Amino acid sequence: YKVAENFNVLASIAPGRVDLGVGKAPGGLPLSTRALQQGLNQQEKGTFADQMTQLNHWLSPVADAQQDAVQATPLPAVPAERFLLGASVESARLAVQLDWDFVFAAHLNGDANLLRDVLETWRENSTRHAIVAVQAIVAPTQAQADTLAEKVEVWGVELANGQRVTVASEEQAYAFARQAGSEPLRIARRAQSLIKGTADSVLEQLETLHQTYGIDEFIIDTPIADGSARTQSLRLLAQAKFAGEVLV
Repeated sequence: YKVAENFNVLASIAPGRVDLGVGKAPGGLPLSTRALQQGLNQQEKGTFADQMTQLNHWLSPVADAQQDAVQATPLPAVPAERFLLGASVESARLAVQLDWDFVFAAHLNGDANLLRDVLETWRENSTRHAIVAVQAIVAPTQAQADTLAEKVEVWGVELANGQRVTVASEEQAYAFARQAGSEPLRIARRAQSLIKGTADSVLEQLETLHQTYGIDEFIIDTPIADGSARTQSLRLLAQAKFAGEVLV
């Protein structure tokens, strides 16, 4: 209810300019998750699908609602666009069920077979665009892009309690297991799935993905800690795409 209310306020202030994106993972490490969920009855909160259904209900006003019915006001003239971020066929099907847009999280899981399966499921059941989030690093030279990419780490964690998460370092992987109070069954660095290079080469790789999988739209995640290098990466890509100076 509170999420719906917040985004309805934003959508009322800036009609047509607000997107609401939801992902399954709470983000952060277990201690942060517990702090955010303090006082929440775990049995009552339901599954992720249950929570998404509730959120969708609060975002969808009932025209003939009773006078005392609870609504997440204000009711914007142009509601926030709704996007579900996921990396599974189940997530794609949930987005179909809710009639939300879906974004495949290739920046977290670059498995090509999974990407193909998810997009096939999406196209078979939805007329909405196929959107994919990718990691991309652009630099003036390939060597510079390679150097920046070397600093990006993706670690997979599998715990005895069944949890499977992705973190950004080996240190975070062991901290997650420690805070979750569960024995780590497997902690391993995953192969990079990011796209890196000069602007022209990155655009060429994106075009190849577009042609191979029929992707309609890319969301670019630039995993660079340094602010100036991250801005430069985005500016170079935009300038190459639009063939001109771009303010970033």
